[in-house]
Amino acid sequence: MSAIDEQKFSDRGFRKPDYVEGEEYSDFVQAYESVLQRRVSRWEKYFSALPSKRSARFKRFCRKGIPDHIRSTVWMHLSGAYERMKSNPDAYQLAVSKTPPANIWNVILADVPRTFPENKHFQDTDGPNNKLVSLKRVLSAFAVHFPQIGYCQGMNYIAAVLLLVLDCPQDEREVKAFWLLDALVNHICLNTIHLIC
Repeated sequence: MSAIDEQKFSDRGFRKPDYVEGEEYSDFVQAYESVLQRRVSRWEKYFSALPSKRSARFKRFCRKGIPDHIRSTVWMHLSGAYERMKSNPDAYQLAVSKTPPANIWNVILADVPRTFPENKHFQDTDGPNNKLVSLKRVLSAFAVHFPQIGYCQGMNYIAAVLLLVLDCPQDEREVKAFWLLDALVNHICLNTIHLIC
C-alpha cells in the first residue's frame, strides 16, 4: 500500500470518511495534540501506579480517555484480566492448541472473515499486520477454555476491537485480548452475555 493510500486510513485501520479532508484532519490532530500531552502528563503524574480504589478523580480521568500507550495496561488492571492472566499463565497457550467442537468451530470460521471487512488489518490475509489469524485463535481459545459459553455471534467484533486497540507485540496482544474478552463476557457483562448465548 502506497503512502498516499495509507493516509486514507485511520491508525486503527478504518478508512477515513471522504468528507474528512486530509489537511483539515491534520490541523485537528495538531491542535488536539496539546490536549493529549496534557492528559498523558496528568496520567503519569497521578497514576504511576494504578490506585487500588476507584476514586472520583480516577473515574474522571478514565472518562476523559486513557492515553494509547497505557490503555492496555489500564484495561487489563481495571477489568481484572491481569490478575486472572497471572493466575493462569498457560491457559491461553493450552486452549489455543486445541480445537473447539465442530459446531462452534464452523461458526467461528464463518464469522471471522466477515469481521470488519472494510478494515485494512482484516483484509490483508498475508501481511504482517493480519489480524484475521489472531482473531480466529482468540475466539477458538475462548470457546475451548470456556465451554459453558463457547462462542456467540458478535464476540468476533468485541475480540477484533481488542486486537486493534491493544498496543503490544502480536503474541502478547492475543493473550491480552483473550483475557479481556474473558473479563467482558464472564465478569463485566455476565448477565447480558449469558442471556444471549
